[in-house]
Amino acid sequence: MSKRLNRLELGMKPAQAKKILGDDYVVKASRTDANGATLQLWEYRDKKTEEAYSIYFKDGFLAQWGIPARQDFPELNLPKR
Repeated sequence: MSKRLNRLELGMKPAQAKKILGDDYVVKASRTDANGATLQLWEYRDKKTEEAYSIYFKDGFLAQWGIPARQDFPELNLPKR
């Protein structure tokens, strides 16, 4: 799983992330924030270690990923394009 996570890049579309990480994920949360941005949290679980990894999308672009400290949406800022 860590090798696949290292292939992710900020700003990827969900389909691109799925192509790298696979379809074995759970959508843990989805909402619109106070500014109207659509936020979505996916969780992947490493089958060998059982470690959970959170994948956050903002307005349809990958904004953050890693091991979650808690299942919540942080302040997500995408890089300028």
